[in-house]
Amino acid sequence: MHRLERPLPIIGMIHLLPLPGAPAGGRDFRSVLARARHEAVIYRRTGVDALMIENHGDIPFAKDDVAPHVPAIMGTIAWALAEEFHCPVGVNVLRNDAMAALGAAVPSGAAFVRVNVLSGVTATDQGLIEGKGAEVVAYRRSLGLSTEIWADAYVKYGTPLYAPGLATCVESLAHRGGADRILITGTTTGRAPDVDALVTAKKAAGTVPVLIASGLSLETLETLFPHCDGAIVGSAFRHEGKVENDIEPALVTDFMHAVRAMRKARGVPV
Repeated sequence: MHRLERPLPIIGMIHLLPLPGAPAGGRDFRSVLARARHEAVIYRRTGVDALMIENHGDIPFAKDDVAPHVPAIMGTIAWALAEEFHCPVGVNVLRNDAMAALGAAVPSGAAFVRVNVLSGVTATDQGLIEGKGAEVVAYRRSLGLSTEIWADAYVKYGTPLYAPGLATCVESLAHRGGADRILITGTTTGRAPDVDALVTAKKAAGTVPVLIASGLSLETLETLFPHCDGAIVGSAFRHEGKVENDIEPALVTDFMHAVRAMRKARGVPV
């Protein structure tokens, strides 16, 4: 396993093409892997620190339990990327199948998995999703994994029904829910969180890292990056900011150049 140890990391999101069996029609496995590898090459050549894969092409998403072939495919792709590019790779099985993501981590050695709803209850476009933090943490332990669990607080495209306030939600995830890192997003893909939300989350999380998971771009970097411990970036690297478009290497290069300058200003190795 390639652990994510770099301070202030940038994780490049790889939105996988529709997997075989996807509701709207899938691609063959080799095509999915080739596209993922192509995007990984761009990310690593431009200095991105780690990769995350998610089955974004499988819209409309299953609420929780995906078909058995999904983690098998994603585990294979994650393993291939980690082997070739020698970097940490994470897995997010949409919409909220944390067990499948951990299953994919067994063969791939994934450094982390993302869980959109780890605790509480959230109303989403897939219906009501209930967090299963105890089951997720217990399953990870039973598999003998050191894979980190990254949990969203008030995830995008969702309205929490347990809504005690962001600070309490983050504190609960960090100290009661089993999260190793906390993710803060805007309300939709590509939309940035408020600075106040980041400041609140950082204070509530204590020593648990807080990462931005949507909306960080070259335009928002100066405002937001000083208040986080890293970020997952995807749509900002794509043409016109649209997930379905190709990654533009120049966008990634310019972004990472600015990140390195901000790391240096904060006394962090570039």
